[in-house]
Amino acid sequence: MADEADRLRGLLLLARGSYTREVIQPHAASAPVVVVTPNDGAPAVVKIRGVRRDGACREEAFYQLSVRLGLGGVVAPCAWGKITQPKAKDAPVVTLEDDVAKLLAEHYEGEDDHPPPYSYCTVEAFVAAPTGSPFRNEKGLCDTALAYLSTVDGRYYEDSSDYMLCSQGGAAIPDQAFADLAHDVAQVPLAKLILMCIVGCQRDGGGPNLALTDVPEAPGTVQLMSIDNTCTLQDVPEDKLRLTMKDRDSRHAVYWYPAALAFPGALQPLPEELRALVALWSPDDVKGFLAPRTLLGGEPLAESASRAGARVERLQQLLKTDPSMPLRDLAFAVVPSFERDFDAAVEEGDMGPLPMLQADAAAGLPRTAWAHAAWKQRAAYRAMVAAGCGCGAVAVGVVAVWAVRWWRREQ
Repeated sequence: MADEADRLRGLLLLARGSYTREVIQPHAASAPVVVVTPNDGAPAVVKIRGVRRDGACREEAFYQLSVRLGLGGVVAPCAWGKITQPKAKDAPVVTLEDDVAKLLAEHYEGEDDHPPPYSYCTVEAFVAAPTGSPFRNEKGLCDTALAYLSTVDGRYYEDSSDYMLCSQGGAAIPDQAFADLAHDVAQVPLAKLILMCIVGCQRDGGGPNLALTDVPEAPGTVQLMSIDNTCTLQDVPEDKLRLTMKDRDSRHAVYWYPAALAFPGALQPLPEELRALVALWSPDDVKGFLAPRTLLGGEPLAESASRAGARVERLQQLLKTDPSMPLRDLAFAVVPSFERDFDAAVEEGDMGPLPMLQADAAAGLPRTAWAHAAWKQRAAYRAMVAAGCGCGAVAVGVVAVWAVRWWRREQ
């Protein structure tokens, strides 16, 4: 655990010439990131987090907690670091840190603002998209939002063209492919991810932060992996979170709805092997593991640690009372804000078609139901346009029903 975080942090000290790097922008709405590939190691992604290290520290703590709880493999490994601006503009590039600092300065060039003297960052493992997946883009990446926006239905979203869509000539992918993907994601990793969502009180688990990747021990099987986990382990009461639909929102206690809870598999109970694991957890151990960690200015994570321990205790009580409780209901019971805001997130289209796929599964409908309904909806819209109603409020309303608001926040 610590070794992997230390390895990632150590990449910032790589000497020039011992790595290759590329600046990419995963989505039009995201900030540029630096993909670095050591000459003798696995690639990683350096992401600038600003002058406050809170989010960067929380992200590393969230990853390390997942390993501590035996839930490794569903949270992208990461470590926080610090990038210091060179005193001279023409200072030589000696290490990767220097390289990233220069790129940061170039990002500010021509703007009214100036680069800060330092900036915190995270170095996160590169989460490669599933091998051979039609949703894999030209950078080898894919997340849940990108997968949907690559479909025929996703292209109806007015801003989908702003995303870096899949390769294969940019052709839209059949809607049914996304439905199959949502139904077929590996269940145990999904359950682990929801457990981390509960224990860590995940506040930034939207579709763009749910990467798709291969299950290492089961080639051909796709799993979800949580990335960009800066808004976790907060000290906000579980019933006081404030749902937001904005791309960027700095208000206290805001959160973006965790899309993992809308997958069809979230209606299933916790697998027996994970129930046994949760029973072994110690709330006091969770508190003790997190409490010594510090944020900006040295403030401890004591309050966040106490709340995380209490969530573990509540989760254990629920499973002891009803082992068959669905994963989504467990999350609702431990974090009441998730239950309170589910319908609002669905109504706003914040999770795309996932809630519809989940509702179809709950009703016992075939997995083809959503794709067929989406086709009928588009056909109805085209008919209205052909009849001269395309500019009216009714037509706009039809499109709004299928609008998707999945955006990656600038970090």
